[in-house]
Amino acid sequence: MLLETCLNHGNGTREMFNEAVDQIKVPDSPLRQAWGLYGFNRLGILGIRRYEYGSYAPSTIKSKGGMKNRQILRLPFFGELLQGVSIHERSYSESLKDAAKHNGFVFLDPPYEGFDESLYDVNFDFDKFAERCHAVKDKCKFMITINDSPKNRERFKDYQIFLRDVAYGMSKKTEKELVICNYKLDAQDYYLNQLGYQLAA
Repeated sequence: MLLETCLNHGNGTREMFNEAVDQIKVPDSPLRQAWGLYGFNRLGILGIRRYEYGSYAPSTIKSKGGMKNRQILRLPFFGELLQGVSIHERSYSESLKDAAKHNGFVFLDPPYEGFDESLYDVNFDFDKFAERCHAVKDKCKFMITINDSPKNRERFKDYQIFLRDVAYGMSKKTEKELVICNYKLDAQDYYLNQLGYQLAA
């Protein structure tokens, strides 16, 4: 379905984006909703989760982004990688609680502090979030990605903190982001080198 969309709309068009928004809001089927979410994420303003027509970012296509055949053709392989993985959109409290019960792993991507209301349309309690993470630190593994700030470094100072470069929005401006882990990987130095991450000082 995505490849057929590329035949009709190239790397993406406003018409296709608007149809994607329609399918997210009132889907014809789960497959069409998944199609809509993929299109929205490829053509929308980075980080925006308000599924509105005005979130269309034509500059993504001009900068050789948008819908690309080679990325679409990789999607089936992700299905194999995700066998046995449970993905939920729910409260981080529930996810942490569930992971702690099963000695599991949870990836947490909270709003960026200072942008929680303007960009994400939520009022997020970052100190409470840190407390919930601390409460289960010995019962499960977790990874957190969040903006680099003195407050966030202090909140999670007892864990491994890595720095990575992230390009934000249409400006492609690069900023530092924290990757916080309460565990250590085997061959960690190798993986950090491959990813270009650095230990935070």
